[in-house]
Formats: sequence, structure tokens, C-alpha cells
Amino acid sequence: MVYYLSATSQTSGIDAAFSALGDPTRRAILLALVSEDELPLSQLAVPFEMSLPAVSKHVRVLSAAGLVTVEKRGRVRYCRLNRQPLEAAADWLTPVLDRPTTPPAPAYLREYAGPGGEIRTLH
Repeated sequence: MVYYLSATSQTSGIDAAFSALGDPTRRAILLALVSEDELPLSQLAVPFEMSLPAVSKHVRVLSAAGLVTVEKRGRVRYCRLNRQPLEAAADWLTPVLDRPTTPPAPAYLREYAGPGGEIRTLH
């Protein structure tokens, strides 16, 4: 059975980050926050063809994943990027991306008989 993680449930660390990053609108919100220290939620909603409550739901998912912090000052909610979960995800991805793209040779090809008949192993 396959279990799907929801960023609104209590998942941990990079699981929640990857789940939240699965939506292109949420990725665009994060990109908008990269260039600014903080933005009001109403300003974050401007480039999207959706209502303010819809953008607010996306921000809640990002906040639940720890990717965004939201601070209410008066009647305005300000959003700020939290880089720590993204850095943890990048740390996890680094060894995956650094692996060679060609798979290792099958075992029967890695061992061969040398000139004297001894078994040699390729690395």
C-alpha cells in the first residue's frame, strides 16, 4: 500500500518540504520570497489568478512545512522565507545528484579471468 504525505499533517523535515514543493504555485510563492525579505500576503497574491483565500491556503501549507513563517502585524500578515528546511532538502539531494549517472556493471561483468586464469574484479 502507498501512503501519501500531506504537508498539513504532522510530517517531519524534508518529507513536509518535498510535499509542499510539489505544487507549482507554492514554488512560485517561495521564489517571490527569495528576492524580498518579507512580503504581505496580499502582495504575494497579485501575480496569481486566484483569490486571496486560495493563496492563503498555499501559504498555510508552506508554513506547516516550515518553509515560510507568517507574522500578523495589525491586520496584515507578512510572509518570510525560512531557508533551513530547503537547505536540509538540498543536503539530502546532494549525494543523490553526485552519484554517477551510469549504473554499475552487473556482477557477472565485474569479475573476469585475468591472463593467468585468476579472477579479477573491476571497480
